[in-house]
Amino acid sequence: MRALDCDCGQHLDANDDAGLFEKARAHVDQVHPDMDLDDDQVKALIAERGYDK
Repeated sequence: MRALDCDCGQHLDANDDAGLFEKARAHVDQVHPDMDLDDDQVKALIAERGYDK
């Protein structure tokens, strides 16, 4: 299980990094559209701040 905690307080988790990417991508698009992150930036966030749960 992989997880990521957003600075806004939202906790995201999924079975693997691919699933976590899908959840993080949706979260960023819905909650933080002003951040204007592309897929590579979301993947970088997961690589830097994602953790095993």
